[in-house]
Amino acid sequence: MAEKLLFERKKTVDEFTTERIDAIENQLLGGYTPDGEYYIPNEIVKELIAIEKIKKSAFNSSIFCVSNLAGFGEMMFELKVEPKNDEIVMGRLYLLETVYKINGYLQNTIRTEIARIETDNESIVERAYDKFNIKVKYDDEEGKDYLIKDNDLFNGYCMAKKQFCIAMKDLMNDKAMDLYGKYFQTRMLLLKKTNSNYSRSVIDLYNQEVKKIEKYFYKYATNKNRNELLDKCFEDIDGQEKFKDQENDYKIEQDKITAQFIEEMHLLEEQCEVKAIDNLKKNDKDKINDMRTMASVPANNEEIKPKTEEKTEKEAKEETKGKTDIKELSKKAEKLNFDKSDDEMEF
Repeated sequence: MAEKLLFERKKTVDEFTTERIDAIENQLLGGYTPDGEYYIPNEIVKELIAIEKIKKSAFNSSIFCVSNLAGFGEMMFELKVEPKNDEIVMGRLYLLETVYKINGYLQNTIRTEIARIETDNESIVERAYDKFNIKVKYDDEEGKDYLIKDNDLFNGYCMAKKQFCIAMKDLMNDKAMDLYGKYFQTRMLLLKKTNSNYSRSVIDLYNQEVKKIEKYFYKYATNKNRNELLDKCFEDIDGQEKFKDQENDYKIEQDKITAQFIEEMHLLEEQCEVKAIDNLKKNDKDKINDMRTMASVPANNEEIKPKTEEKTEKEAKEETKGKTDIKELSKKAEKLNFDKSDDEMEF
């Protein structure tokens, strides 16, 4: 089944900017469209169906399998068997990809359907095993030492996508962490400047979370990790009736900070993408370019342009009256030392 299959994220903080960075950091085989749809290019889907898989376990109507992409570790699959009607049973093959946030404190699993078959009840497992190249081996400790044998995949689209992620991370990492640092500090400064019950609750919760994990997951926290933890705190507090008006007022101002972060990160992605492809070996470069020109488009293909409206000087002054100067907060944030620990930042 080579059609484009999509997994849609229901919620995003920054128009899927961080999700796209997650895809690079975690070497995911797919990417995000501007609308938040997670997709895997058709050529990668074909390889995932063809690669030999070893059954590891089963639970209820799901069979879990593993494969191994040399140099990149295990790939996990799920075969889900469920009735379509009284006579026909459906088998769906999913790729399971883990996204680690805050050094593993938070983990998300992206479950993407890549193929399916329909047949009668008695032959479903046998036919699914044959179509999806699933093997049952009882003499190799559930496939722990299993390595792929198909040499075509060593030079395939899966391998090219992994190499592209490595090249992107090498090029983006330092500048991306600087942008995350400015984004985090500007939001924290806005929370302190707002000084409402809502903003103080967010800061208090953040400090509690840091204290809880500072010796483990947060010991070597990056600026991206700090934003991820702050986002978690917003999600934990958001929607409470007692903070409704204060939350809305804060979010109006934070949206301006987020819009600037999105634009700056998008420009960095575009610049690094061109260089990353140029740095790849010819075989990988050709395959990445193939996938860029397929029906499945890159997640960041749509240019982000800030909306502008012309206003009179008087209208502009009235609009900004009593509101936070985001540019000023951003300048203050840039002057801060992003490498400091959270204790030294004194939130």
